[in-house]
Amino acid sequence: MVELRNMDKLSIILAAQPHHFDGKPVTAYSSVLIGNYINEIVRRVDPKKRNIDEFVNEEINKPLGTELYFTITKEMFDKRFGYMYFYPLFKFITLIVENWIIEPLRVKLGYEPDVDVDNVRNLFDENRLLNKSFKVFEKDIIIEHSNEYETATLLFPGACLKSNAHSIAKVSALIANGGELDGIRLLSKESLDKALELQEAVYDINLRIKFVRSQNGWATIDNSSSNTLRGNNRLFGWTGFGGSSFIFNIDKNFSVSYVMNGMGNPKFTLDPRAFHLAQRFYDLIENDK
Repeated sequence: MVELRNMDKLSIILAAQPHHFDGKPVTAYSSVLIGNYINEIVRRVDPKKRNIDEFVNEEINKPLGTELYFTITKEMFDKRFGYMYFYPLFKFITLIVENWIIEPLRVKLGYEPDVDVDNVRNLFDENRLLNKSFKVFEKDIIIEHSNEYETATLLFPGACLKSNAHSIAKVSALIANGGELDGIRLLSKESLDKALELQEAVYDINLRIKFVRSQNGWATIDNSSSNTLRGNNRLFGWTGFGGSSFIFNIDKNFSVSYVMNGMGNPKFTLDPRAFHLAQRFYDLIENDK
């Protein structure tokens, strides 16, 4: 735990990690440690040598009036931190039965594996890579410590953002409007255009899906998706574990944020409720012409 609070020591540990795939170009989602690597990049390229928490506070929160925090004080934790509710026990038991009994039986009978079902096992099976990527504590994955103050003080930029729907929507609205919002520009057009360039579609062995990301990592939502906005064009977004999501449309210049404090069905697709909200917003824009 000491290493998690000492960025200089942690950076040495991160730098010494061997490549998991022996140098082969493999895509494997890691929600936690990728943020620590990004933090080390920020500390080195920022002239003021700020960590990512300090950088976001000064360069985004102050000018935009948003609340995006990676670490919080005890007072904020006690008064404003929303308790994280976990998946109901009965439903979780049904997931276990589905994963460890029904799904193996389906596969033996010749059916194609159900990716959404297997994601649960992928996350909680200690022998699988996704489980290891979440295990920053000695024995447990970080999700099991979400409601502890100690966790709220650790800098995990990839998995422990504390925010609200308004702040996330405001930041994504700035992106959807070319890097500027309410007369405040935080991104140049050139930087944003570069960020939105599309990468080649790749299969992610942890998420068990093949999809297209932008250069900075946002997921594209295209016509191959079962959840696609009618008439969508240049739609990007991402989701957190449990369903919290943000979606923004570059051509229509709008964004939608959907935030919840419940750990829902551990699948890695955007929450349908977030899509319905975005679809309604899109229809209102189209009907207002």
